Amino acid sequence: MRNIWAVREAIPTVIKLDAPTADCGIIGQMFCRILNRAEITLAGDCGGRERATPFPVAKIAITINEFDWDFFTCEGRMFVSERMRQAMALDPADVRYFDVDARQSPPGPRGMDYQIMEPAVSDDVSDHSMTDEEWKRHVADHIAAEETGVPAPTNGVKIRPDAAPAHDLFYDAPRGRLFCTDAFALRVLNSGCIDMCFPVPSHMYGANVRYRTLQGIEEYVGWDEEANEPILRLVETLD
Repeated sequence: MRNIWAVREAIPTVIKLDAPTADCGIIGQMFCRILNRAEITLAGDCGGRERATPFPVAKIAITINEFDWDFFTCEGRMFVSERMRQAMALDPADVRYFDVDARQSPPGPRGMDYQIMEPAVSDDVSDHSMTDEEWKRHVADHIAAEETGVPAPTNGVKIRPDAAPAHDLFYDAPRGRLFCTDAFALRVLNSGCIDMCFPVPSHMYGANVRYRTLQGIEEYVGWDEEANEPILRLVETLD
């Protein structure tokens, strides 16, 4: 199946913000803190599988009132707004949402009604031809590519032609990366929700990442400083 996409924070987030620190993710470093970090860490990450332990309410402090992103990560956790949850329209059996206490944040972020999202299911979609050692080198190469902009030896992850995921949003069973179906991506893109994007798995690293957009498949070619937005080149239209 060709139309399977990776899921991550949107193009402006990836391109314009600083690299993450040890404390928070790309967004979290600049705008958000989890106040009960130790408690959240102890709860563990059960993405792609059943959760046997309870998850505490995350207490967050977002520093600016204008913060209105529908999807962001902090401390390795995915936060989604009420609008994003409605747009994703996921089967309740496929995802877990955990409450967030945003009382230490300004009215704007509090009104987004954020919850932590933990996808609960896995599907087996990627190529298994790499050994574990090859996969470790592959990941290291692409972390370096994202930091430097120098293309890695390969541009991404190969999706098997016979892949047939049973879920709209899922972790890849052998490797643990988050993917989605085309139907899921289009629901989010058409909703107007911001800050979730869908890289093409085979071109998801390096300087010229490709994305599933409403226009089809577009390639990042630079940043328009005047308009403060990415410059994308249409590579392929999709029905």
